[in-house]
Amino acid sequence: MTVSSILATVTVAVILHTSTAQCPTGCTCLGTVINCRTSSLTSIPNFGDIAKTAQSLSLGDNQIASLDENAFSTLISLQQLFLDSNSITSVSENAFAGLGNVTDLRLNENKLKTLARDVFQPLTSLKTLHLQDNVLTTLPDNIFANLDLTTIKLENNRLSCDCTTRWLGEWIRNNSAVVDTPDNILCNFPPSLANQPISNVLTSKFVCEAPTLNGSPSNETIRTTERLTLLCNVSSIPRSDFTWSRDGVVVEADDRVTVDESGSLVVSSVELTDAGVYVCNASNLEGFVVSLSATVTVEESTCFDHLFTADHESDVDCGGPHCKPCNETQNCLSDRDCQDKLYCMGVHELLSGLLYIGQRHVLYGTCVNETKPSTTLAERFRTALIGRDDPLPDIDAAADLQTINDRLHDELATQLNAKKEVIKNVNVVSVERYGNPLLQIYFELDRVVDREAADSARRQLETNMHEGKILGTLSLKDDSDTILITL
Repeated sequence: MTVSSILATVTVAVILHTSTAQCPTGCTCLGTVINCRTSSLTSIPNFGDIAKTAQSLSLGDNQIASLDENAFSTLISLQQLFLDSNSITSVSENAFAGLGNVTDLRLNENKLKTLARDVFQPLTSLKTLHLQDNVLTTLPDNIFANLDLTTIKLENNRLSCDCTTRWLGEWIRNNSAVVDTPDNILCNFPPSLANQPISNVLTSKFVCEAPTLNGSPSNETIRTTERLTLLCNVSSIPRSDFTWSRDGVVVEADDRVTVDESGSLVVSSVELTDAGVYVCNASNLEGFVVSLSATVTVEESTCFDHLFTADHESDVDCGGPHCKPCNETQNCLSDRDCQDKLYCMGVHELLSGLLYIGQRHVLYGTCVNETKPSTTLAERFRTALIGRDDPLPDIDAAADLQTINDRLHDELATQLNAKKEVIKNVNVVSVERYGNPLLQIYFELDRVVDREAADSARRQLETNMHEGKILGTLSLKDDSDTILITL
């Protein structure tokens, strides 16, 4: 074997060893190139011995959120560093320490708002710098000092054209040969300069103004699980940083609580612990301002929430806070008109209540008084139809259904102040649900016989429900004259 073939074999062996034994999980390593692109990384991996010889490192398309101090210090031979398309929001001032050989750095398509003044100073050989497609609002003066750049990309950021970026407009004009598409590097703020190329803005226009309070948040009463938004109306240049406090303690942002760009505090799903006194603090480099306080009162949601209109009774009228989730009580019926929806029928002292389900146009009484259990048909009818002192005195549990239907027909006509002929197809059915005996009364209002009388009877039925003259469940659809009362 020749010397050259021996060296080739050794080289191949080294490459194979590098690509298998020392390459981080999710990465591919071939010679001096390390590719960790699209590997679901959340931090910079440990490259071990291969760091010393690596010349190109791609960490793009991952979920890296920050670059810590000396994050790449072992990569002493690195020339290309690609960190594009991550979620980087912060970069330590010494993150690039030891990278004196890097010529190409890509930080585009991240979430950077600003950078430290000396962050690029260790990159003494840097030629190409990509910072486009971030959320940069400002850059410190002299951040590019001592760099011999040939290409820099800065477009598609959110630059605030104020006193902190005055230098950048001048720098772009003086380095137009280096800056890629300078006319696309636009002001985002203030509104008077929005969408203007920063290099075209007059130096006198780059001003800063302390925050001015234009409006404080309002007191709010809200229920659990609802969305809360507290406004903080402040004007300033540059945009203010906002801090909210509740009862004197700073509110920390998380997946549920956020502060948007306008300064509004947004709570996506309110909890009981969100109650308290809120204050907004807005500050920028020129000063700060504090809003007036706003008191947020939180009430616990019940299973009747969002099902009422302003014209109907509140959930408090129908048991409200005493209503349990349907999986905790047997007092629940499935509404056939709303398919699989369940409406909880809480146990309380009230005679009746009215739910209005807007999308399906169903009036649905939900109150059940179980403190007065009834066993005979006569007792159940007397409980349900209380327009007269003794509505069905001659009916008992032994009566046949035809007798019951005939008497109920008469009684309904009396209760609804209607002609007997507009009430038809009266039928009583005995059913069992959740182990309890129930009665279901079906009947129809005949609009063909007398439309006005049928409409009047329908209105009377709703009035009886409101006034507590029907104890049970009333299903009354707007587009149908078929009526069902469940007792």
